[in-house]
This record gives sequence, structure tokens and C-alpha cells, in this order.
Amino acid sequence: MLHSVCLRSALRVRAIATASLTTARDALILQVSLGELNDTEKNGVKKLIAAIIKYGFAFISEVPTTEEATRLAVEKICPIKRNFFGEMWTFGNTGMDHFDTAYTSEFIGAHTDTTYFSQACRVQVFHCLEAACEGGENLLVDGFNVAQQFKDKHPEGYTFFSSKSFPSEYIEAGQHHSCLDTIFRHNPETGGLTQIRYNIYDRAPLSSIPQEKMQEFYLHFMNLTKVIRNPKNEHWLKLEPGKVLLIDNWRVMHGRKSFTGSRKMTGCYLGNDEFTSSARVLDLQLQ
Repeated sequence: MLHSVCLRSALRVRAIATASLTTARDALILQVSLGELNDTEKNGVKKLIAAIIKYGFAFISEVPTTEEATRLAVEKICPIKRNFFGEMWTFGNTGMDHFDTAYTSEFIGAHTDTTYFSQACRVQVFHCLEAACEGGENLLVDGFNVAQQFKDKHPEGYTFFSSKSFPSEYIEAGQHHSCLDTIFRHNPETGGLTQIRYNIYDRAPLSSIPQEKMQEFYLHFMNLTKVIRNPKNEHWLKLEPGKVLLIDNWRVMHGRKSFTGSRKMTGCYLGNDEFTSSARVLDLQLQ
């Protein structure tokens, strides 16, 4: 069964779902065991991808607590996306291999990853190999749900963030990545929301905003951040060794509470092209 905290979070997600989760049986569709994933008919893979598409996240259970076992499980979905972090990354809070908040034990607010890439990663993978002594609960916020609330309350702000591009960047020794894009991205044919790009940690100087628009930007950004940080939109869970969390990074923001003691995590990214290709091969409807 899902960890009790995870289950309670899943059950109250109007959230992270196109359709509400209302029973424990419903919640189980978020979880696929490693044994199911190894099914030669790919029924487990199809169930997992379908859950990510519909709900924005899913779990793989019964995974050995090693980087290699995590890799083998995730590669059942599609090839892993390599970037300057490598393919797989394993880290704790005792050293800063990269200039990134994830390598600390500090609180991290809700955000999407890799906004500094021209195409942000599609799926974010987390596997807690060693849990923290205290704290470290993970946060999920449904960006599509947030976007709709923001649009309803502040339509002019939604239009602003759908039409104005803002810079994001990542800088460390030997690396300088930068991307200029909107916070809300839409399907050019249907106009439907396809992606939210929100990360206060990777924001660059607002060179794309004229001085006369700066006050308007900060007003809209403050209002959007208030919606994101509304406790009703926050869903907390505690990651367990042996259970891999997969998040649709184009839809679901993630964060974490601060923690004490040491914690060891492994994970990776899946690219949009690779992930959606696997979905189409399995005859899954993409939203």
C-alpha cells in the first residue's frame, strides 16, 4: 500500500488529477510495482504512463535502493535524458557537487525544474535511498489547477504571463544555461495550457521587461505566487526508500521541507519527446 501520508495526500487531490481520487482503490492506480513494470506485455508501463498523464505523478514500488536499480526501472518507460548533471544523479546534503538548492538541507518552495533549458525536462524522477532523520517531506502543487485559479482571479495576469517571456538561467563552473520563455505555454492549435514554467531559484535579471512594465510584472508575480502557496493547493508526502516518485514537470511543481541529518537521493529526467513517444506507442491519449 502507499505510505499513509502519500495515500492521504492522493485522496485529497482534486489537485493532481483530471478526475478526483476518492477511494483507496483509486489511489492504487498511482502505483505500479517493479514486478508489474517488468511485464513483457508492457501493461505495467502503460498503467504508469497513463497515471502520470492523467494525475501528474505516479509511483514505482518495490525498487531496490540503488542508483542502478532505479535506472533500470525508469528505463522501462523510455531512455533517460542526459544533461550536465549526467544521466542519473545521486546526492546527499553533505556536499555541493552542483550549485543547486537540491544539494542542501534547506526548505525549497514549489517550482518546476530546468526552466533554463529551451525544452524543460518532461518527467522528474526521485528515489529516496536513505531518509532524513526528521523533516524533508516533499511538496506537490498542481500547476494546471493553479493556472486555472489564477486565470479566474487575475485574468489580466494570466494574459501577461502567457504573452510575455522571462529569462531563467543556471550558472556554475563550465556551465551557463539560459532560456527566455513564458510562464504559461499553450497548444498553438487548441489554445489549451500545455506547460507551466515557474522557478524563483533560477530567475535571471528581468532584461526582457521594459522599465514601465516592471511594477505590473511584480504585481502579477506576487498574485501568482500567492495562489501557488495557498495551503489548499499544497500536497505533502514523505518519500520512502524503495518507492520511486515520477512527476510531470510540465504540470506539477515540487518542493520540500527542510530536514535534519543526512539524506541520500537518486533520480533523473525524462525528455518530452521520449516520454510522449512511449505514450503514443502504447496508444495513450496525451492531454
